[in-house]
Parts: sequence; C-alpha cells; structure tokens
Amino acid sequence: MPLFVLLTYKDWRRCIRANAGVEASLTPDKVELFNQELVALFQTNYSTPELQVHHRVWVAIASLVYERLR
Repeated sequence: MPLFVLLTYKDWRRCIRANAGVEASLTPDKVELFNQELVALFQTNYSTPELQVHHRVWVAIASLVYERLR
C-alpha cells in the first residue's frame, strides 16, 4: 500500500539535503546554490507549494532460531 506524505518545498529541500548527503559533501556556498536551483525547479515545474511524495517502508524481521534450538 503506497504512503504519500505531503511536504512543502522547504521540507522537501531539507529532506534532500540530509538524505542525499548534500550538506555533508558540499561547501556552504554550494549548498546555497543547490537550494536556489531546487527552488527554481519547483517554481518552474509545479503549480502548488506542496508535493505529495511517495514513500515506501521496508521491514526485516529476524528471530534467533538457533538460540531456541539449543
């Protein structure tokens, strides 16, 4: 079942900077340039101030079967 999260452009930029490692790998000047370019992209391609972002969640469950068999 898909999960859609409503994010403002500011929230989305914050997520991208953190998740893609933008702030960790670029200088502060380049992070600001990234922000400006992303804002321009949003303003050019999207008519609303918010995005519905599709999220998927993956879960792995493991048990200690070996320990139970001892």
